[in-house]
Amino acid sequence: MTNSFVVKDNKIYCNLCNDFVDFKVKSVVDAHIKSKKHQKAIELNSKQIKINRSFDRLNEKQLFLNDLVAFMTSNNIALEKVNNKEFRDFFSKYCKIR
Repeated sequence: MTNSFVVKDNKIYCNLCNDFVDFKVKSVVDAHIKSKKHQKAIELNSKQIKINRSFDRLNEKQLFLNDLVAFMTSNNIALEKVNNKEFRDFFSKYCKIR
């Protein structure tokens, strides 16, 4: 939420609500921050951030798996080795991957 307000054309713009806020009187800015519209925008933004983080984790896992397959195939290690208990335990312990 630190970037929810920016200055545009000598006016305060709320990125979350996509709206300009009169800043000449502090109480107007305070009222905007407490408004239902702004609170709902914060909630939606928070959900979007969680979704983005989930996709980032999925992308990291996919990248790891792609690199693992490339490593194993380039070193003539059969991919079926990933089913080995010790192999899986190692990755679970040190890479938090199951």
